[in-house]
Amino acid sequence: MQEVRIMSNITTQILTATIATPVYVDHYRDADRIATLCRTCTQYGRSWGCPPFEYDVLSRLQAYNQVLIVAMKVEPMVSGLQWSEVETHIRPHRKAFDARLLALERQHGGLACHAGSCISCADGECARLCNKPCRHEQLMRPSLEAYGFDVEKTMSQIFNLPLQWPAHNQCPEYLVYVGALFHNAHDVEW
Repeated sequence: MQEVRIMSNITTQILTATIATPVYVDHYRDADRIATLCRTCTQYGRSWGCPPFEYDVLSRLQAYNQVLIVAMKVEPMVSGLQWSEVETHIRPHRKAFDARLLALERQHGGLACHAGSCISCADGECARLCNKPCRHEQLMRPSLEAYGFDVEKTMSQIFNLPLQWPAHNQCPEYLVYVGALFHNAHDVEW
């Protein structure tokens, strides 16, 4: 499925795929390798949306038989956009993307995974830093990466769309945000 929107000098395209959870876990989850990468991130252990978790991730995922994977391809229509400016332009799209995943979670039951790091609190203000519960439990969800999934492999093999990365503080041609809904419903559509 594809959905294309043009707003505020940004073009977004939504791509979706549904796959059986055991297949996705077996072929796209590389928990040890991804955990090693996570440990190099400044958010590791500093945000409730990031590992390490106080629960068994695999047991949580295995409660669901299907996963709807949703990729939002974001293309800035402004050339030469500096990487430092990207957040201002893209944040509203990311918030809407996460909100839609939460709406699907409420509608169908299941477990939503947001795209990337938690954005519910301002940088450095997560309650985890003070050993307190999440202030935004109703909004915060870990990402596929936080749960050990290889999003780069997901994008290249399921959607045939390679991820691009910034170079020399320049925004790439496009960015991709990947989220998901693990569920037991018969048919979930974006």
